[in-house]
Amino acid sequence: MTVRFQRYEPERIDECLRLFDDNCPAYFAVEERQEYLNFLRSNPRHYFVGNDNSDVACAFGYGAPIDEAPSLNWIMVDPKRHRCGLGRQMMSRYIAHLRAHNREYGSIATSQHAEAFFQRYGAQRTAYLEHGWGAGMHRIDMMLPVNCRG
Repeated sequence: MTVRFQRYEPERIDECLRLFDDNCPAYFAVEERQEYLNFLRSNPRHYFVGNDNSDVACAFGYGAPIDEAPSLNWIMVDPKRHRCGLGRQMMSRYIAHLRAHNREYGSIATSQHAEAFFQRYGAQRTAYLEHGWGAGMHRIDMMLPVNCRG
């Protein structure tokens, strides 16, 4: 499945919140919803939605290119569309962003439920905090090395 990525616009807030809710509690702690809402309300410049027809199928963002290690932010896929290649498309765009700005690595904060996904791209665990996102949702910080020449 291929989606069309567009910059996040505030009128998509309800769709993004629905996407978040559909990923709770499997991938996000319910306690994180307010933080995500605040993030969306800040009108993040580097946040994107992937559209399948007119539906939001996935969303993700990254830190500004001036950051030493631009972070991957709020990556999520509609659970009905898991294993359709959307995660790969978002990671490809993130890695391309890192390469375009000659970054040696990017940073990822995730949970134990998505760690293996990021490891497939070469991300390595750098920190672990039990219940860091909420009860039963452990925070795992990772670094994603990037071969800027490739």
